[in-house]
Amino acid sequence: MRLQTAFILLLLASIFAYADPMPPVLPENSVSYDFIAYESSQGAPISNAVILLKSSSGDFLAVTDEAGAFSASLPSAISTVDIGADYDSTPGYDLMASNIRLSNASAQRVSFIPAGTISGSIRDANGVPVPGALVSIACQGYSESTSSDSAGIFGFDFAPAGDCEVSSQPVGRTAAIRVIQGQISSIELTPPIPAPPAATPAPQQSSTWLVIGALFAGIIVAVIIIIGLVLAAFWLLRNSMGQMEETAAKEVEELPFVPAEKPRPAARAHAAPAATEPTPGQLDIMQTLSKREYDITSLLIKSGGRMRASKIRYSLLIPKTSFFRILNSLQAKMIIEKEKYENSPEIRLTSWFMSK
Repeated sequence: MRLQTAFILLLLASIFAYADPMPPVLPENSVSYDFIAYESSQGAPISNAVILLKSSSGDFLAVTDEAGAFSASLPSAISTVDIGADYDSTPGYDLMASNIRLSNASAQRVSFIPAGTISGSIRDANGVPVPGALVSIACQGYSESTSSDSAGIFGFDFAPAGDCEVSSQPVGRTAAIRVIQGQISSIELTPPIPAPPAATPAPQQSSTWLVIGALFAGIIVAVIIIIGLVLAAFWLLRNSMGQMEETAAKEVEELPFVPAEKPRPAARAHAAPAATEPTPGQLDIMQTLSKREYDITSLLIKSGGRMRASKIRYSLLIPKTSFFRILNSLQAKMIIEKEKYENSPEIRLTSWFMSK
């Protein structure tokens, strides 16, 4: 009896092992769309670019092939999207297409115009960051709104290249900014400086003695100002001559300056390997971070404490503007620091965080 049972179980296991796998199924209420991206000016396909689709239901990422084709599975409730295209060779988004109406037709062609990225911060009259402020842009018929984060930082992934206006509430400030294709244009919004109150004209005095007294007082003030200007000019001349004498003496005594040879980046490879797992102290700090801040910090720890910015962004599939906004937040919290290195900055953990 036991032999018969074992034989039946073995037979069933063989049948299930060779059964065809189930084909992938799209999530419920989702529709798959096919697109072909091309530049409006030249008609050339947009090849090997990261695509960001922005909608009322969230953001979605895709990548174009050599012919500019890409696919995306979107919720069926979405009818229109704004699309941005990003080349890794530039810091900001390079192209965009706004208010694209989705169509079930195969290979929907989408025309893109030049675009750039806007990044900024908003502060009150005392220089304190303003979180949750409504920030809007208006650029040549295109408009979009967002909110500042807890550090007062905001950003727009893509906007048409050219002149735009950025406005904010409740700060009540409107400022102009020029968006350059493929670049990140920065702006800081602060409350406008209030105009000084208008001076109240003094009532006219008909008394002759008051007029004479005013003239006399004016003459005295003018004499005092002239004396002050003469003394100030004398002091400046004397001070300038003293500095010239000191400079001349130093130039005689100093040896010619010989610039030191610039260290080669290859020396980085000799740094001591860092820990690949967070310490208990580092974990306590990481628990206070947002999910994406936690993911970036964890990836840096596993990579030995330093990593190129572009590699971090593509490893975690974070949109460019959101990525730099998260880096600024981590830098403000003294967890990371940036170091300029060739075309993409290098991000590394601070010595303070590594010592935890």
